[in-house]
Amino acid sequence: MWSLSSGGSFWATNGRADSGKGSMGEDNESALGSDSEGAEPVELDATGQFYEEVVESMERIHGFTFSNQQMHNLILEINSSKLAYNISMEDVAKYVFSAFLGLPGNETWTGLKEVSFYIFTASHDRFKESPTEFGKLVTRLVHFLYNEMDLLEEEAILEWAATLDEDSELKRIMKPIVDWLQEDSGEESED
Repeated sequence: MWSLSSGGSFWATNGRADSGKGSMGEDNESALGSDSEGAEPVELDATGQFYEEVVESMERIHGFTFSNQQMHNLILEINSSKLAYNISMEDVAKYVFSAFLGLPGNETWTGLKEVSFYIFTASHDRFKESPTEFGKLVTRLVHFLYNEMDLLEEEAILEWAATLDEDSELKRIMKPIVDWLQEDSGEESED
């Protein structure tokens, strides 16, 4: 197996473990800085380069009026960068979402209900495309956006789950989180 002079594997995608943060964390930000003397910029690692390209792509279309063609082009650019930098789907989701949150105008969530609708629609569409792969992630995604990011409201999640067909696999997969939310809201109403 090939190895670098530092002893690290030649085939490693980057020389460190992922920090697990939902945005460009301290580990990744250090890759964007300068070397210790501050004279020359440090080259970005693959993850940092991917993130920067996603941000640039999103910023480029941010000011325009929404069109399907622009969204299609953005998706193509993100997929091209994903392949070019060999980024996992988990990291793609993390960094695309992080880049989205960093766009100007996302400081306030006045359109939270509309954003929730888009998140649920995209989740449902993605589940239809690949139920085996995305089915494992959908409840964690909804829980993360509700509990960790505070982007989804309990009422919106419950409304969306109620619109799913009774015999659908997605409804079955979402049942634990729906039960948890209903139990949680039941406890709050008793207090």
